Amino acid sequence: MSLLLTIVTVSAFDHTRLKSTLESTQLLPSGVEHIFIIPENDLDSRNLLEGASVQGKQLKFSFDTNSGVYSAMNLGATMASGTYVIFWNSGDLMYSLSELEIFISELESSKPTWAIAQGVLESGAVHENSHLEVWNFRNQKVGSYVSHQVIV
Repeated sequence: MSLLLTIVTVSAFDHTRLKSTLESTQLLPSGVEHIFIIPENDLDSRNLLEGASVQGKQLKFSFDTNSGVYSAMNLGATMASGTYVIFWNSGDLMYSLSELEIFISELESSKPTWAIAQGVLESGAVHENSHLEVWNFRNQKVGSYVSHQVIV
């Protein structure tokens, strides 16, 4: 199977939260890669990611030039090999491997232009967007919002 999904995580000098994200994605389904973008002088994060790369994970990492989060996100998108891309922050976690596998299966079978996944907040509460919220977001209604961490 070719790469279907790329998770891009942007992090800057946030070693503890980056480590949590990395640990939560130790096992990824085939067809999923994880790209990390960190500042070139963030040595703690670099060492953490180099150690994970040696373990054979489906991950890549690169360095930005401290030009801001959007520049780093664009770099990650440029590096992405997946058909779909999702952006996570440092500290975001994969809640369930089986749920991700189901989501991947849905992407494979329906081939949508874009999709919205379900997220779990740091408090542990599950956040589900209602059909109305998604419709408002899609139609760019003023005040509508869907977190970038769940948009694929």
